[in-house]
Amino acid sequence: MMRTSIKIIVSAILGFFSSILILKGFEINFDPYVDEFVIAIFIIIVIVMGVSFGLYKQIISLNNKDVDGEEEDAVDIQIYKKLSDYALLTFSNFIFSLLALCITLITNKEIVIIILSLITVLICCILMSIMMNLYRLVPPHRPIIPRSSHKDYGNALLNVADDGEKHVMLIGFYKSYHLFCTALLIAIMFATFYSISSGNSQIFSIIAMSIVLVLANGKYYLSIRNK
Repeated sequence: MMRTSIKIIVSAILGFFSSILILKGFEINFDPYVDEFVIAIFIIIVIVMGVSFGLYKQIISLNNKDVDGEEEDAVDIQIYKKLSDYALLTFSNFIFSLLALCITLITNKEIVIIILSLITVLICCILMSIMMNLYRLVPPHRPIIPRSSHKDYGNALLNVADDGEKHVMLIGFYKSYHLFCTALLIAIMFATFYSISSGNSQIFSIIAMSIVLVLANGKYYLSIRNK
């Protein structure tokens, strides 16, 4: 349900901005709307933090339940789903806070706004560390998940995962990789159209996105080639 809602929201946002760009002939000056945009981001961050905190409390409550048998399996499924929702919201909030910080630095906003943006980034980093601790503690009957600072975190994580979890991770990673590459290609095209129509060169952004795309594809194909 939550994933469906997120897809609808993201699609609506992308559709809205795409329509505006097309109607305006890609000649949009975002500077007059920066303040409202940053405020909207802060509001979203606060709301998402509230929802994340609610999920955190639910996870801890479920983890402390004294259950066994089929009920234990049902609780483990609930915990897994809520952990996934918590991880999605927490990482999204980190991106939102980083976006707000970057915008405030680029537009030379007041120092108070910059400090507030920096604080939200730090809070989101703390929430992400809490997320990693939740993954290490829940459920308690499985091997301990390695810390993200582990020198070989990828292999260490796979070693504690069972076959079913590896299959789920494989599907998730491949879908993410495919979406990432597709999204970058679309972003490159939009940046190109924006540069041509508005006269504001986005060459640096296009080069940076192209390099990231080459590195991502190179890492993927070299990984499967060397197996």
